[in-house]
Amino acid sequence: MVISIENLTWKELDSMEREKTVFLVPIAPLEQHGPHLPIGTDFFESNYITRGVGERIKVELSDYSVLIYPAIPIGTGTLDKAGPIEFNAKNVKNIIFDLGQSLAVYGFRHIIIFACHGAPTFAVAIEEACEELNQQYGDIIFSPMGYYLSLMFGGDLEEVPEELRLIREKFPKDWHGGYGETSMMLNINEELVNEDYKNYEPVEVNVTKLSDRKVVDKHGNGIGYFGYPAESSKQIGKLMLDSTIGILTKMSIEFIKRENYKQYLHTYYWNLPNFRTDYKE
Repeated sequence: MVISIENLTWKELDSMEREKTVFLVPIAPLEQHGPHLPIGTDFFESNYITRGVGERIKVELSDYSVLIYPAIPIGTGTLDKAGPIEFNAKNVKNIIFDLGQSLAVYGFRHIIIFACHGAPTFAVAIEEACEELNQQYGDIIFSPMGYYLSLMFGGDLEEVPEELRLIREKFPKDWHGGYGETSMMLNINEELVNEDYKNYEPVEVNVTKLSDRKVVDKHGNGIGYFGYPAESSKQIGKLMLDSTIGILTKMSIEFIKRENYKQYLHTYYWNLPNFRTDYKE
């Protein structure tokens, strides 16, 4: 079974074989997602996906202990409305570094971060923390979600089902609170989705304009979503969640076995200096 780490005693944790213990860490900000979705949308998605990956890892690597760390509700690059908390990217980096170091000093070597939020500054802050930890302790920590999201939004991922490819081609500017996230939340917790989404007009904005966190009142209809909420369905959401969990499980197992995982270490934002935590204009 997949274990929530907070339920263990320190002796139970300390007794686990280091080379066969995997830590999964969900992290995502609280952020507005339009008037129809909860501010915890990314947080709920991260929790759901992390546990799904954990359960599949346990099936494929039955002799491993799979531990889930309590979800961390932090993020940077959030879109501005009442409720969300914006963290400085350096703080996000420091929190991930401290977490990884706290596990590394006790000999744990398989730490996987599931950062469910698409902001480039968020992905890069976590990548920086992982890079520094891996340099200091050897390859101990891995964050595949940023790589996955950067391909989903801006590239091409071969493993994505054909039905999802066709939807993305038909509705290409679904960035935030649109059919993707609404469909996933219909599967995760339908009670938290306001049914008004069925009547929402599309809001199409170039993704490059979303770099300004106050963009929600400058583009579209000013109520916080960018995409096509009315096109949402539970079927699409289930496909998206199952596909995401499957792909991230594959990446995670490659990291655990230290086979072919380095291709997933960095998003394409990694080489852009303006997304680094030490960037100065």
